[in-house]
Amino acid sequence: AVGMALFANWFANYLIALTFLPLLTKLGMSLTFFMYALITLIACIFVYFCIPETKGKSLEEIELMVNQDRFIQK
Repeated sequence: AVGMALFANWFANYLIALTFLPLLTKLGMSLTFFMYALITLIACIFVYFCIPETKGKSLEEIELMVNQDRFIQK
């Protein structure tokens, strides 16, 4: 899980580094930062509604919760 999180973090950093200067040139500073803020807002809404809370739960409880959820289909 840590490896997947690190990959996602570095991939997001790569995408931002790749797109920042072209967007800044074409859209200007305010629209560029507004676009990144909108993407962040969408990601926060997704996490809030779609990712289950696991704080204070054992691994067995998390496994039961995830297996009963609609995200994993057997």
